[in-house]
Amino acid sequence: MKKEPYDNMDIQYWDPQADLGVWSRIYSLLVGSSSLQQDYNKVYSLLYSQTRTMESRWSNLKKLEDETFLKIIMGAAPLDTFDTFVSDWKKQGGDKITEEVKEYVK
Repeated sequence: MKKEPYDNMDIQYWDPQADLGVWSRIYSLLVGSSSLQQDYNKVYSLLYSQTRTMESRWSNLKKLEDETFLKIIMGAAPLDTFDTFVSDWKKQGGDKITEEVKEYVK
């Protein structure tokens, strides 16, 4: 299924005629996960607990985020919907949460 050179995953070094079903799965796993193996900047959270406002408002804010992002990704809402989301998120407690986190990590 894999032609030489064995360490080069470019498509021309594969033989999809061997078994198309097996080939497509193997190729997608090898090539699709290769981007995950690259170096990237890790960002760790400064706060792993919840603030008071998070306790009361986080589920609604997370729901707003999930629904907005899904609509944008699926094309059901235009990209500029993100700006409205940010404004709504801040008004519904996001600004308060941000201030509480800033106070906590000082």
